[in-house]
Amino acid sequence: LSFTLHQLYEKRDRKKRLLTLAAYRDELGRVNGALSKHADRIYESLPDDDHRDFMKKLVLRMVMLNDGSYSRRKVYRQTSSTLKKGGFIDEFDYPDHLDPVKDAVLDILEDALLIRSGKDDLGKYVEPMHDSLLNYWPRCLEWIKAFGHEHLVLQRQIWQAVVEHHQWVKPDTLLAD
Repeated sequence: LSFTLHQLYEKRDRKKRLLTLAAYRDELGRVNGALSKHADRIYESLPDDDHRDFMKKLVLRMVMLNDGSYSRRKVYRQTSSTLKKGGFIDEFDYPDHLDPVKDAVLDILEDALLIRSGKDDLGKYVEPMHDSLLNYWPRCLEWIKAFGHEHLVLQRQIWQAVVEHHQWVKPDTLLAD
C-alpha cells in the first residue's frame, strides 16, 4: 500500500494538488497494477540476459504454494565460502563468475523495494516485499506456469533435504571442491 501511495503521489494533479481516482485506477492499475508495472520496469532495465535470468531464478525460489495461491518464501543466503567452513548453506551458491550478477540483482531489487533482506535464527535471507508480486505480476505468473507447480514443490523438498543433511553432517566430513 505504501508503495502504491508513493506512486500515486508522483502521479498527482500538481496544479490542483490532488490525488485522483483516475490516476489510481487508470494510470497505476490499482495496487497490483502499480506493483506489476514497477516490477516490469525493473526487470526490463536489467543490463543483460544473465541479470534477467538470475532475477527469474530468484523469484521462482521465493515462491511457495499455499492453498491455491502463492506466498512469500524466505531464501537463505550466506557467502559461498561459508559452506567450506561448516557454516550455513547458501541457496544462491552459483558458480563464482555469477557472484557479481547475483549481488547486482539482489541490490537492484532491494533498492526498488521488490525484495527485503532480513536475519532470523536460521541466518540471513531475502524475500519478496509483497505477496502481490507473486500472485498478480503477469511475468511472474508466466514463469511459475512454465516452471510448473510440481517443480516448485520438488525444489522446496530438495532444499529441505539439503538443509536437514547439513544439520547432521560434521563440517570436516563435507566433500571438498
